[in-house]
Amino acid sequence: MLDFEEEYLISLCIEYRYRFEYLNKTMVEAELSKEYGRGGVTLHRGFYCPSPVEDIILGGSDRGRLVRTLRSSTPVDYVYQKAGDKLRIVDIIDNEKENTSRIHRRELIVYREAEEIALTYDMVFDLHDLRFLSLCRYDSTGKIMKYLTLLPNFLSRGGKYTVENKSCVYYGEQYSYNDETGLLESIIMGGKFNDYVRGHSYRFYHDETGRLISYQDIETGTLREIAKRKRRMV
Repeated sequence: MLDFEEEYLISLCIEYRYRFEYLNKTMVEAELSKEYGRGGVTLHRGFYCPSPVEDIILGGSDRGRLVRTLRSSTPVDYVYQKAGDKLRIVDIIDNEKENTSRIHRRELIVYREAEEIALTYDMVFDLHDLRFLSLCRYDSTGKIMKYLTLLPNFLSRGGKYTVENKSCVYYGEQYSYNDETGLLESIIMGGKFNDYVRGHSYRFYHDETGRLISYQDIETGTLREIAKRKRRMV
């Protein structure tokens, strides 16, 4: 059973809800390199979605691609800013209005030991409300072990804001790797809302080069082949 760690995620929401100005100032003033992404809008963070396999398992999902040349005729969906090889800022671009592009939401990424805490704030009207939070945990070799997300619901009680657990939306993935090859062996993934929990477990298979080629629903035994364009080493 996947542990969604509700109490910890809620505590992070409370800790970082009003930290946008400080975090944003600190990161914007740092020396960051930029990359641009197009597509992948159905996934968290597009090309740099923390999940190594979400685009494979979820039908109709695609990570999109990085764009080397910016063109006004083909606007981007993401602007990624890095410090070295670590993502620090992800801007989600709103291109819905004709001939306009604006930052719809900004994700600020904080690293604490083996944890990556990502906080997505609303940029519309400069309200900077915390809309989405994700937590990733990595092992000593850099492999992702757990990926959790939270859509929080803030309620005002007695003049103070709190997070209502039952009306929050949780999602999570937990990964297991082969001890010998280090390749992804299985995943537990699922969601939770208002005490309703749904989950699935999958086992992965690789070719001789280590690329993913298929995955199997552990509960039903259904085996699915992975599209060639999505086959990669994980």
